[in-house]
Amino acid sequence: MLIFQDRKCAVCNDTLLPKKTVVDHCHDSGDVRGLLCYHCNNAIGFIKEDVSAALRLIDYIYTNKMRKLPGNDSLSQQCIDERDEGDDNP
Repeated sequence: MLIFQDRKCAVCNDTLLPKKTVVDHCHDSGDVRGLLCYHCNNAIGFIKEDVSAALRLIDYIYTNKMRKLPGNDSLSQQCIDERDEGDDNP
């Protein structure tokens, strides 16, 4: 599985580190889904594998990156720039 995933996390695509790699599995069926980094595995756990919560989280991040932050225009612009850079990725 590690070779199949090119030693990358199945979610964030970061290089997997030996002591920070987790075998992800469905808690309902027990089926193995893939290898994740510690952070991505925790993120899935924190939202309790709830797809609706994941979609709301995505919407929240995207919406708030576009919002102008009062008194901190440079941070607002940085967030917008980062969002725009991500639009080029497939």
